[in-house]
Amino acid sequence: MYDIIIVGARCAGASLCIRLAELGYRILILDKSHFPSDTNSTHIFGEIYFFERYNIKERLTAVPSPDIKRMRVDLEGSVFEADIMMTDRVTTMRRIELDQMLVQRMEQYDNVTFVKEASFVKAIKNSEVSHRVSYIKSNKEFFEEGKVIIGADGKYSKFAKNFAAPIEHKTESQPPAFYGYFSSVKPLTPPCVEWYVADSHICICTPTNNHLHTVLITPLIDQNDWAKQPREKFMSTLPKFSNLYSRFSSMDEEVVIKGIGKREMYIKKAFGDHWAIVGDALGWVHPISGSGMDDAFLGSELLAQSLHHYFQGLDEWQNVMENYETEIKKHLLSQINRVLTTFETFKHPIPHKQLEYVNLFCTYPSLIHRFGSHSSETIRELDERFYHLFSTILQT
Repeated sequence: MYDIIIVGARCAGASLCIRLAELGYRILILDKSHFPSDTNSTHIFGEIYFFERYNIKERLTAVPSPDIKRMRVDLEGSVFEADIMMTDRVTTMRRIELDQMLVQRMEQYDNVTFVKEASFVKAIKNSEVSHRVSYIKSNKEFFEEGKVIIGADGKYSKFAKNFAAPIEHKTESQPPAFYGYFSSVKPLTPPCVEWYVADSHICICTPTNNHLHTVLITPLIDQNDWAKQPREKFMSTLPKFSNLYSRFSSMDEEVVIKGIGKREMYIKKAFGDHWAIVGDALGWVHPISGSGMDDAFLGSELLAQSLHHYFQGLDEWQNVMENYETEIKKHLLSQINRVLTTFETFKHPIPHKQLEYVNLFCTYPSLIHRFGSHSSETIRELDERFYHLFSTILQT
């Protein structure tokens, strides 16, 4: 019998496995995919402590993906740029490399059994102390037992459906998001996380490995046909972001545009009788947040701590899982609310006359200096919530 069976070996599942394997637990981890393989992602993460602690940093830095320390916001052609202060650096590596890196580290542990191309079928309570998990590989069904079982199998989680994990928080349908990898974008120096707003559309552009740029577009209006004609809609929208579009030396005719249509953000019940869920299986936040991967790493950290306390006899299952659920839901709810605020803000275009003032403001250094001298008071007057948020960040 395994101590823990994990279904799903992407960011949340693989990082959870590594954390628990380091503590000595016997683990079976399953994933339906082959590796290396790609998956939908915003490709942005600031988490670095995990890679340092579990001896993966050298592999991380060996991949030619730029370290990003700057943020650029392009508001209808007016540009604002500064150092990123929430983290020391941002990495924008493609998932086909990152997930393989995590899998390779996971497989180094003698106490970990990894079965790829294994489709989860079902899990049932086998006894007071175990669950029985079945999965299919190579057209054969296999059965294994685990004291605790974890679902980390993404937003279409079969594991969560198996236990009928109820949705406890859900938004209305949110805008679609589609992206592609482009080889013809002239890079910025220094590299930035680039955020564009134009005509009620949002675009995020980040340099990634292999001299590519990931470009993501979310339309806040005119959302029809994006899911049916993603490439046509994407390419016709791209010129709206003029400062980005001008850096394309050519249009990559072979680039594949992929992503998601309109869908709700949600948070599900996080645990039951010796089972729990983590990552997108637990809660999905729109990719415009750019936080999905960091959310997965945080979730695996909180869940690993709670599981360790349980196995060490420091507290009962119900108590440790309630602690996990409270912390991760608090975090996910704040991310969801941040996305909703972002969409509500940017779906209303700035009046043309006001944009002219913004453009002029950007061309008067002395006025920018005066704003800087009174920035805290001005921000507080504009939005008390952001003032308190900034104050908290700067204190830490």
